[in-house]
Amino acid sequence: MYLATLGVTFVQPKVPPKEYFLEISYEEFDKYRGDLIIDDARGKATRDESMDDKATWKALPAVKSGQVYDWKPAAPYSYLSSAPLLDAFATALTCSEAAA
Repeated sequence: MYLATLGVTFVQPKVPPKEYFLEISYEEFDKYRGDLIIDDARGKATRDESMDDKATWKALPAVKSGQVYDWKPAAPYSYLSSAPLLDAFATALTCSEAAA
């Protein structure tokens, strides 16, 4: 919600997700277009590089412009360790805005 107050808009799924994030299949990629893709970077949830060969993935505007960001959702233990993560995320958002 904080990012929304700063002007960031998020693609909203047509059906509310069962969890916090919506999981989608390859066939559904083109239904959710955006300037930046935020990908879960935890362990096995990290994007499989075989996706790079999928036509539906390659056709996304964010992928074409290199705007795929590996989000690290685990909360750091201090403000000091949070700063580099938030700084990298802010850079990804800024680069995405410039590419749009």
